[in-house]
Amino acid sequence: MKRILIIIYLLNSVLFSQIKFEDFFTDKTLRFDYYHVGDVNSQLIAFDELREEPFWGGPRKNLIDTFNYGNY
Repeated sequence: MKRILIIIYLLNSVLFSQIKFEDFFTDKTLRFDYYHVGDVNSQLIAFDELREEPFWGGPRKNLIDTFNYGNY
């Protein structure tokens, strides 16, 4: 009986722990433009500009990147 209650509790906490996009974010994007240059011995990252885009281009449900698309 205890196992069933623990399983039900864990399932409920996982199902209800999802946040809504609208509660914490706006429907905009702040784009950070930069230059990444270098050669075999060194690299340099230089800031170019910040720009506010009028739309959000990512997913609204899965806000954490689980694919690990790279370092930058």
